[in-house]
Amino acid sequence: MQKENKKSEQQLSSQGNRLNQYREDFACQDPAQSVNFQAKLFFESLGMTENPFAGTPDPKYLYESSTHAEAKSSLIIGLECGVGFQALIAPPGMGKTTILFDVIKQFQPIARTAFLFQPRGDYRDVLRYLLSELGERAGPDLLDIQERVNRLLVREHEAGRRTIVVVDEAQSLNSEALETLRLLSNFETPSEKLLQIVLAGQPQLAKNLADPGLRQLQQRISILKTLAPLDLRETDNYIQHRLWVGGYEGEPLFTSAAIKLIWEASYGVPREINTLCFNAILLVTALKRKHIDEEILREVIADTTPIESIDVSATSRPERVELPAKQGSAQTSDVAMSSEEQRPERLSAQHIHFYNFKMNPFDRVPDPSRLCLTSTHWRALAGLYTRIVQKGGVLLLVGDSGSGKSLVVSCVMKLLSSNDLKVEYVGGGQLSATRLFEISHSGAIGFDSAFPHAPALCPALFVDDAETLSRNSWEQLRDLIENKNGSEQWPTIVIVGRSEIEDVLASAELETLNRAVAVCYRLHDLGETEIKNYISCRLRLVQKDSDAAPVFSEDAISALSFHSHGNPGAINCLCEAALVKAYATGNPHISADLIDQVAHDVQPNPTCDERAPRHHPACNAELVKAAGVLLDLHLALHT
Repeated sequence: MQKENKKSEQQLSSQGNRLNQYREDFACQDPAQSVNFQAKLFFESLGMTENPFAGTPDPKYLYESSTHAEAKSSLIIGLECGVGFQALIAPPGMGKTTILFDVIKQFQPIARTAFLFQPRGDYRDVLRYLLSELGERAGPDLLDIQERVNRLLVREHEAGRRTIVVVDEAQSLNSEALETLRLLSNFETPSEKLLQIVLAGQPQLAKNLADPGLRQLQQRISILKTLAPLDLRETDNYIQHRLWVGGYEGEPLFTSAAIKLIWEASYGVPREINTLCFNAILLVTALKRKHIDEEILREVIADTTPIESIDVSATSRPERVELPAKQGSAQTSDVAMSSEEQRPERLSAQHIHFYNFKMNPFDRVPDPSRLCLTSTHWRALAGLYTRIVQKGGVLLLVGDSGSGKSLVVSCVMKLLSSNDLKVEYVGGGQLSATRLFEISHSGAIGFDSAFPHAPALCPALFVDDAETLSRNSWEQLRDLIENKNGSEQWPTIVIVGRSEIEDVLASAELETLNRAVAVCYRLHDLGETEIKNYISCRLRLVQKDSDAAPVFSEDAISALSFHSHGNPGAINCLCEAALVKAYATGNPHISADLIDQVAHDVQPNPTCDERAPRHHPACNAELVKAAGVLLDLHLALHT
């Protein structure tokens, strides 16, 4: 015991001496260095040498997923082979700059490198910027600048060194700047380029390069690569890699459930993963826990507000989101659509805590756990499920924007997949001949399968937003039906969209497809009684206290019925805006007057925040299971 106490005292003494040494080292430093000192102590207390989830593009943290490794290798090979132009194009946060820094680092011993960030101006300005980044001074005369660039390039070439220029965030360059970069490729010998250029930017760069006026530049790009989001396994490896580089050697910090939540919330985007992990580390430290679990991640996700959703002009209610309006969608509210109107506000973590909710009850993500079995939704759900399990065929699901089509589809897909039946979902804008070929030849839709209720059941393809399908895509679906190889069993295709798809199907060119439609299920507006049940169901799913007082008064329900016309999407939008406004007053109860005020002030958008159905991390599995039992009973009664 005395030995143990002595050992503990020695450890404390050692820690104290180290802390004192740190304090002495930083005593005379400026405030910024003092902050670095505090951060260093914080991460050391967690067993890390530094922040493993910092937002800087440090090459040592580069995790080489399949697409990141391929992009990096392609850039290196292109530079080694003397390729003049290469391009790396990917959405923000995917790790483009980290890859570029890593590549530059590898070539620094044998190359003169320059990193240009959004070069602006005319040909002269870009050349001056280039010379500056290469460590050379430039005079005011254009001919002198060109001569200096040429001499530098020739000198490096004669010394056996390459000259590599990386242009980051190139999507912001105008046509003149891009044309200037093309002119730089004129520095060459008869056999090879004196200057190699890598363009990196967001997808807008590809659109800019497609400009007919830049055809010559586009033709010079020999290698073009992009980056894909990380899958679940890669997300796990990415997090462990960054922890290892950051010096962490302890027990697993993130549980598998937490990593899955990170993947779902970040969509596999590295920058989003970093943000969630960093905030999770802060929270787990504040809670004095050893592991980051699902509960912590849910709180982090709820508290993490995207920057673009913050209206800096607001004072009392800072969070404000402008919902994406679906082009051509019918509005279901009687609210005027002037540009001066406010957009519906969203519930933040503070609002959710104020109402004692577990999450946002009126979130517009097609999550199966949010399905309220109103008569119109139940008929569509039971009809689709029963028909798919029994016979398959071509089925239609139609309804106005915000009627809940994607939510019904999400629930059907969840229930089918829970029975080990493979299903495929594709938005109308993503359906192409290639995609349809891949789906039909991968077993996603076919002519035989095994299923407990129907041995001959076909797997199902769900085509959402069918009103956006091109004529060519409609004809591809028709051809799929016509070429069913003589099988009596039809492939199951569920076509989902607004009512105008029926007019499209009625055309002479699609007669075969139209005749193949077995059943059309329609979603109707909700009556006042069902609106009351709908709101009660949504609230009941998220309330922490089952005995909580009603949030919406009876007259508020009537006002909601009037302003929303019974459209679930508009109901969600108005209810959420009303909760935000009530929070500002400190009164958690919603009256008709408040609904009237919200309907006058905001522009409700009935569409979902996401088109593709997905299983929300907080989905109530018991609710989905109960729905499955009811549907199996329904199926048995109709067999």
